[in-house]
Amino acid sequence: MPKNTELFRASNRAIAHPEAGQQIATTQETFVEVLASPGSGKTHTLIARLSHLLASGVPAAQILVLSFSNEAVRELRRRLDLSALDPSSPLTQYHYSDIPVQTAHAFARSLLRKRPTLLSESQQRKLLKTVLKVMRQRMRNKELWADLSAQQRRKRRECLEELQQPQKLRWLLALFDRVRASGVTVETVLQQAAVDIHSQTDIPVPALVAAVLKKYQREKDRQVGMDFG
Repeated sequence: MPKNTELFRASNRAIAHPEAGQQIATTQETFVEVLASPGSGKTHTLIARLSHLLASGVPAAQILVLSFSNEAVRELRRRLDLSALDPSSPLTQYHYSDIPVQTAHAFARSLLRKRPTLLSESQQRKLLKTVLKVMRQRMRNKELWADLSAQQRRKRRECLEELQQPQKLRWLLALFDRVRASGVTVETVLQQAAVDIHSQTDIPVPALVAAVLKKYQREKDRQVGMDFG
């Protein structure tokens, strides 16, 4: 479970309690997981949460509601429309109909329309290898990490060259996926992996890998590409 996650283990009676529902709807936590059985009031609480976000100034277009089935999406939209009929509901004051309510598949499809190029594994490796070559060349021209000594730049270039090996490329891409999926730093993932990616122990590997990831992401976005990370 992500750090700072607020977890409400709500029974049928607990989630239906006004104070519990209000706590869930108005929480300031980044991540909230609500566990409750059918008929316990989850949809009612979700609508209260949406109302709170709108009343707090969050634009409707910046809110996303996902479900697993079209039936659940239709039911939620119906309940939103019913709630908006209440003059006292905050939904009546805001453009609640602009809130995207979709299935997970529809949301994924919308992303693919925005980023039509889905990079294959070989294309990802090719792009990453190009990024590493460009970074080595920029270091040779003193356009990257110019404040380092010649020896320090040489060692980093050697590290970047070693990372171009096929096995290291696959490992780097897997590491990038873990960083993006978990939301933690490169350094944390490297510590968890406990793998040496370069023979030189005096190289600041986390900073180097983080720079590679940033450059790789920038190039991927520039090409309007999307990988499975």
